[in-house]
Amino acid sequence: MVANPDGLTPASGGAFNLSAAAGLPQLFQAGTGPAGTTQGGALEGSNVDLNAELTNLIATQRAYSSSAEVIQVANQMLDVVNHLNQ
Repeated sequence: MVANPDGLTPASGGAFNLSAAAGLPQLFQAGTGPAGTTQGGALEGSNVDLNAELTNLIATQRAYSSSAEVIQVANQMLDVVNHLNQ
């Protein structure tokens, strides 16, 4: 924990770096001061929107299938052109 979280400077990947404006970091034992506790065997909720992810997966799969069919038709057309030239 730092005295001024707004003083942290953003870094890549959603991380933050300490700065003089943030103050010195403070460490606390679990369950003391502002530190929370952990509960063994508890189930944590997911922050992933499964509906959106499944929709994206289906759209990607359909795009892949469509691309594969386009390539297959192009190969068939090239085969026909090659046979005509022989």
